[in-house]
Amino acid sequence: MELDEGMIYFKNNGIIKMVGIPRHGTVRLKIQDGVIVFCEKTTNQKIE
Repeated sequence: MELDEGMIYFKNNGIIKMVGIPRHGTVRLKIQDGVIVFCEKTTNQKIE
C-alpha cells in the first residue's frame, strides 16, 4: 500500500481506513472506548 500525502490513516476493526484532508477546513474524529466511530469533515472556502 502506498501512502498518499494529505490523508489521515487509521486502523478500525482491523481494517486500514483513510480520510482526506481538506485544503481549508477541519477533520474531527470521534472516539468511543478507544475506537474511532465517527469522522466529521468540514470544508471552508478561503477568500483572497
